[in-house]
Parts: sequence; structure tokens; C-alpha cells
Amino acid sequence: MRRPRIKPEHEPYPVSDTTVRIGGGVEGIAAEITEPGGWLWSLIRAADGTASPDTIVRRVRRVHPKAPAAEVRAALNALIDGGYAEDAAAAVPPDLSAAEQERYEPRPRVPSDGRGGPAGQWCPGWPFRRQP
Repeated sequence: MRRPRIKPEHEPYPVSDTTVRIGGGVEGIAAEITEPGGWLWSLIRAADGTASPDTIVRRVRRVHPKAPAAEVRAALNALIDGGYAEDAAAAVPPDLSAAEQERYEPRPRVPSDGRGGPAGQWCPGWPFRRQP
């Protein structure tokens, strides 16, 4: 993966100084990850699709110099292998039409408004309207 980005639909958030919840509340996807050194949240924030894995590790270690590079890289790989990240540098499949490319284009993060938050960006007719 050339430029890892945490998928916005997983909406990670810190639970404590050493624990991050990722994947929302969906059973089988959601997880609470604990990292005693306190650098996990920095890693997740650095995996924003703008940098290579090596650059991400350097960014985390700049803020957390005691974080072992091998552990930071292993944690990044675990997020990738767990399906929580996508490659922001991935090429568009050549067999997608222009309409399909627009449909599947990554959307920017939408802050939660208490009415469904980011899920609303995938729902047609958002906000929902009652039918007469």
C-alpha cells in the first residue's frame, strides 16, 4: 500500500490515552485497540492518505520518540490487514465508467451531527423525509 488512509466509515476515536475504538458499533468490524505507549492515536491520524508507510512511521516517532519504529509499522500493517485502511494512491480500475468512478469516489469525512453522522452521506434523500 503506497499511501494508507483510514477509511472514513470506520470513524476511529480515542477512548482513553492508550485505547482507540475503530469501526463504530458494527459487530465483527468494530474493535477497541490498546497500545500502552500512547502513540496509536497519532498513528491513526497520520494515516490520512497523504504519506507513505515509512513517512507515517517517521511522523509518529517525531511526536513519540520512544515508540519503536518496528512496533509502529506493525500496528500500521495490522490496521491495513484488518481492512481499516485503503490506499489513497490506488489507481481507478480501468473498467469503471465515468458515472461509476463518480459514484465510488471517496467522500470527505462528515462530522457527526447526531442524526446518523457520516452514514448520511451514503443515504439518498438525506435528510430523510416522510412520504405522504
